[in-house]
Amino acid sequence: MRSNNAALPTRLPTTPANSPGSRNKMISPGTYRLTTRWLLAVLVLCMLHATPVQAADEAQPLPALTAERQAELMEQARQAMAAQKYDDAIRIYTRLTEEPAPEIHQQALEYLGVARERNGQVAHAKALYEDYLQRYPKDDGAKRVSQRLAGLTTAREEPPDELRRGKSRNALAHWDSHAGISQYYRRDVSSTDAGGDTVDRSSLDTGIDVTSRLRGADFDLGARFSGNNEYDFLAAGDHQTRISSLYIDGATSQRLLSGRLGRQTSTRGGVLGRFDGLFAGYQLTPTSRLNIVTGYPVETTTATAIDTARPFYGLNVDLGAPGSAWELNVYTIEQRVGAITDRQAVGGEMRYFQASRSMFAMLDYDTLFNDVDLALLTGNWLLPGNSNLSIVADHRRSPLLMTSNALIGQTATSIDELRLSNSDDAIQQLAQDRTATSDSLMLGLSRPVSARLQLSGDVTVSSLSGTPASGGVAANDDTGNDYYYSVQLVGNDLLKQGDTAIVGLRFADTSSAATTSLMLNTRYPLGDAWRVNPRLRVDHREFSLAAGDQWTAAPSIRVNYRWRKRYFFEIESGGEWSSRRLSNTTDRTTSSYLSLGYRADF
Repeated sequence: MRSNNAALPTRLPTTPANSPGSRNKMISPGTYRLTTRWLLAVLVLCMLHATPVQAADEAQPLPALTAERQAELMEQARQAMAAQKYDDAIRIYTRLTEEPAPEIHQQALEYLGVARERNGQVAHAKALYEDYLQRYPKDDGAKRVSQRLAGLTTAREEPPDELRRGKSRNALAHWDSHAGISQYYRRDVSSTDAGGDTVDRSSLDTGIDVTSRLRGADFDLGARFSGNNEYDFLAAGDHQTRISSLYIDGATSQRLLSGRLGRQTSTRGGVLGRFDGLFAGYQLTPTSRLNIVTGYPVETTTATAIDTARPFYGLNVDLGAPGSAWELNVYTIEQRVGAITDRQAVGGEMRYFQASRSMFAMLDYDTLFNDVDLALLTGNWLLPGNSNLSIVADHRRSPLLMTSNALIGQTATSIDELRLSNSDDAIQQLAQDRTATSDSLMLGLSRPVSARLQLSGDVTVSSLSGTPASGGVAANDDTGNDYYYSVQLVGNDLLKQGDTAIVGLRFADTSSAATTSLMLNTRYPLGDAWRVNPRLRVDHREFSLAAGDQWTAAPSIRVNYRWRKRYFFEIESGGEWSSRRLSNTTDRTTSSYLSLGYRADF
């Protein structure tokens, strides 16, 4: 499982040396790393001491959020609306309306009006709907907002006598359905000095996402399907069908009772991600909710049938007063594999959210192996001067500790087969031997340096422990500490309203190589319908385990076109040119790709 709030840095691939020796006049890896570290340290210090530019009587805007943070807040607000915690949703949507990105501001403004309306703040909602219609009169959302505004006006009038006498509450029930379809063709070609050109991929990916809801005064019923099919045009084509979501759900009035049945994704209550099963809850008191969960893990979305090999069941409780900034979930969960226990854990999750600061903490303790399986802490603080400080501390077993980990490296294909030649204690020891420990700590800081420019940087240190040799499986060495440093400058509305430009510098100091990356990413609007997005990445890697280095350049360009607000067309093309020098040899490789397709929303 990997939390939505945190991701361990991806380890860079190691290129093995083909021949011994060293290259003349080559900068030593130690000197290279030290020089790059000092350069990034100077940039971070400049960021810390930079003085934001603003007029004396002008309030400084809040720092723009990353796309990941925007998505996270949108999801938190959606969950708050579903749980009827309208005060929380209002607080989040108010923060998102301050974002410079037009699409985020537009969505947040509409949803903020809905949250105010459902919270009984009719005057506020009316003003927000009117503001939306003034800003976005031609958008498809204007029809929805107009209907809501009209509903607020008519709701304050006395209904006709026949309506008062003849209409039941459930006569207000209505369907709300959405569907999306997409098709994208992708072609990848690679070339080497020795092997010539090779077509690595030629496929058409078709995706469908359908959601339908029936809402009434006393109930809320819904269903969703999300999946795709990849058709491979190569001679040895491997066509794949994936099902990401396939469920029905429902809730009674005030969400007293709610449930979701089918293929779904959850990280609450100790659930590790996607599963086929049931998640249901009952509101015990205004501040507590009891939930049950049972089902089967889904290892890959290509599994189109239910895999019943590892059933699990759990119990968890949500705690938190309506409108409170704090939320707590405590849980117990157990999973079986064959005839023995696969996973048995207790734990808890704690969330805190306010407009200027937020925090998420999680602890998962495995009572079968008596070990901490996962400990996670993330936090964001808005500091004076509109700087934003973020931290992510992550300790976890990798993969997460389960008895089924004992199968790694074995010829046996099931735990029951492994039990024919091993005791249960020996199997548990094999599982522990195959499970490493991963640790990561990230500190980040961002701040505006002007009304249109924002500077951000972060430092990450991570490590992965070794694993011993046992059961015929060789040992793995620990990686030691790997360090990652990055700085980026983001500009908005530099040449035209709606444009974005990002310049980033990243340095990775790992046990295998020292890598410096320069990234340029721009997005420029051409009218209301077109977007052009050229990008460039240049890497220089200095190998630690062999004498040599590698240069890589990866340019690309994406063009988007939006037609009638519901139809999106995209074409993207790019390539990668690489030159690797090892001792007296130089290997050159090139690759290119083309992607084109469309998406339609209904």
